[in-house]
Amino acid sequence: MVGFFGIIKNMKMESHLGQRMKQEQKLTRMQILTQRISMRLLIDFQHYTGKFEKQILKKVEFVGIDPEDQEAQYHYEILGTLVLKEGDDPDSLLGQIVKKNCINIEDVQKVVVESFELQDIDLDLGTKRNVDLITLVLRDQSDLSLTVSIDKYATHDVAQSPSFQESQALSNVDASKAWAVQRFFGYKTIEDSVDGRFKGFICKEFVPGEVLGNFTADLETAKETYGEEAMKRLAYAVGTMFANCLNELGGVPRDSNSLNIIVVNSNLENPVTRFCDVEEVRKDDAGIRLELRLMVTEFGEFGGEVVRGIKDNHREKISYP
Repeated sequence: MVGFFGIIKNMKMESHLGQRMKQEQKLTRMQILTQRISMRLLIDFQHYTGKFEKQILKKVEFVGIDPEDQEAQYHYEILGTLVLKEGDDPDSLLGQIVKKNCINIEDVQKVVVESFELQDIDLDLGTKRNVDLITLVLRDQSDLSLTVSIDKYATHDVAQSPSFQESQALSNVDASKAWAVQRFFGYKTIEDSVDGRFKGFICKEFVPGEVLGNFTADLETAKETYGEEAMKRLAYAVGTMFANCLNELGGVPRDSNSLNIIVVNSNLENPVTRFCDVEEVRKDDAGIRLELRLMVTEFGEFGGEVVRGIKDNHREKISYP
């Protein structure tokens, strides 16, 4: 990965598309640009990619990304990091993820790279990391979707990397039991040999839905929109999620605010909530109480349902919050 940034900066893009160009012409232009990007990556990294990675680079599709936009360069950085092998590793990080999920490499039909909109991720993550949604589309039309994040800012101490911190919090979690957090797929440290700084790169399960803050920012409007019983169900679901963290992680994520929590089924008929950003797990009693108390307060008149969700589902009958 040492020369990756320089390679990307030298990639030649076509001139800007005219606003009056027809949609079908835009699609054709995008397909051509995508092919050129993939071929450039193949040429530059031919000695650092295996057979599978070379096949994947020929099947990449960009969605919601303008390859001519200079601010879009991180998309190539993410894709390059995902498919490059390091040292004696037989597989890239993408290859490892495919194998660990019992997917035959030959069954991967294409890789769709999409840009996340601001509403798709919490505000804190959006300021610290660039994020893409990468979907592996398989032969049987099933798929595996990942959120792939790279630190926006390099640091001389990798321990200060948000992605590294999250990898430490999630790497030893039993995903079959700790459903309240995203499943961890892999991590890489990217070193810049010029100035000795580091960036973190992390792959996690994609959790579809919308942030909890969309419901709790204006409780009165949410109650009018969804109904009082639905809001009670949502608050209880949040308590259940916290209980799962307490049971399986021995604590709760730091900064457990509503912008770090995803409501999976936003119709609230049978709501499930999950954390989308876990850089650290607070295990001290005072810290746990603080995080839970803040969430109960955020739910206002429905805060009692958060407490009930915790007490009903936490294995230890304690007086949180």
